[in-house]
Amino acid sequence: MFYFDIRTEVCTIPDVEGIFMPTADHAIREAQLAARDMVIEAIMRETAIDGTTIEVRDEAGNIVEAVPLTSVIKFGHPHSASGT
Repeated sequence: MFYFDIRTEVCTIPDVEGIFMPTADHAIREAQLAARDMVIEAIMRETAIDGTTIEVRDEAGNIVEAVPLTSVIKFGHPHSASGT
């Protein structure tokens, strides 16, 4: 069981239900996908995402990964320098 808390610069919204994931890697991937969805939603609503992070906790309450929303945004040109 893993929990996905949302931490902002102002507060933390704890995940009290959690989701069963077979491994921490699966939970981290789920947090990355959720972060992308949150970024898309923030863009559509024209709201800031600075400082917002999804913290993945295990059943013991240990944070196994922190996924900042900014970490899922790719900057730069999607093509190689040669233009191909």
